[in-house]
Amino acid sequence: MTVNRFENGKTVNAASAIALEKALLAAGVILIATGGHTSEGGEGVRLQD
Repeated sequence: MTVNRFENGKTVNAASAIALEKALLAAGVILIATGGHTSEGGEGVRLQD
């Protein structure tokens, strides 16, 4: 899977999506689900301080 494929809404293998999520989390990215909130705002992504 490539990030481009994922971003374009194409079908991705579940294992690849999990691997991408783990890599982002390990790099310090915070994933905020729909309806979720942080002190900086709502859903989306944030970088850890």
